[in-house]
Amino acid sequence: MDEFGRGILKSKNFKPTGALEIRKAGLAFLKMKSRIEKQITKRTTMLAMISHDLRTPLTRMKLQLELMDENEETDGLKQDILTMQQMINSYLDFARGESAEQFKEVFILSWIKSFLNKWSHIDIKFINPTKLDGVKLRIKPHSFERALSNLISNAIKYGTKVRISLNANSSNLSIIIEDNGSGIDNAEKPLVLKPFYRSDKARQLDNSSNVGLGLAITREIVKDHNGFLYLEDSKDLGGLSVRVEIPVYTKIEF
Repeated sequence: MDEFGRGILKSKNFKPTGALEIRKAGLAFLKMKSRIEKQITKRTTMLAMISHDLRTPLTRMKLQLELMDENEETDGLKQDILTMQQMINSYLDFARGESAEQFKEVFILSWIKSFLNKWSHIDIKFINPTKLDGVKLRIKPHSFERALSNLISNAIKYGTKVRISLNANSSNLSIIIEDNGSGIDNAEKPLVLKPFYRSDKARQLDNSSNVGLGLAITREIVKDHNGFLYLEDSKDLGGLSVRVEIPVYTKIEF
């Protein structure tokens, strides 16, 4: 029940046991859970179908524009089509929800270092705690990489300094991404995590800025890993601090 309450739709069912009243309450919960899952599946499927169908006319329009002489009007139309394609990609990403990718055990320090090698062209400061050398996480590598890439892209867009650090206790690992940008007002922090929320002041991810899905998609990926995403203020850099908290697969000794 806890997983379902946190938005993890593919949480395991249970067999109600105990007193009659408890069994009835359990069965009622399972029926409600089933109805909610069907409604969400129907909604996301419809969104995916609409977004997919829109791609064909947009592609046709783009090809027609390529055959026309370039001028100020055609350049503007091409930019509009590009924006619409980015919006559609965001809708599809949101509609996909939890991917079918399988969880894998990874040594988190090795995985993070390999991941950051792809960002070697960017000056990112990485704080590497040696006590995490043998710590494993269970992650969906591609999905988790996408979530962190989104957050790093966001930090780069709004700041000139980016720092990534790891912190842990006996049961959870925190990946903290900070920047020296303008940050997000406290009143807006819970709002920007909601799907389709848009604000002139609120920061959204590059490829989702037009529809307000960037941070919502990232949070869904983190939820799929039984984790939490927190938006905070960076005490050292002055901008936004995003903390991704994930359960560890191996016990951390302190």
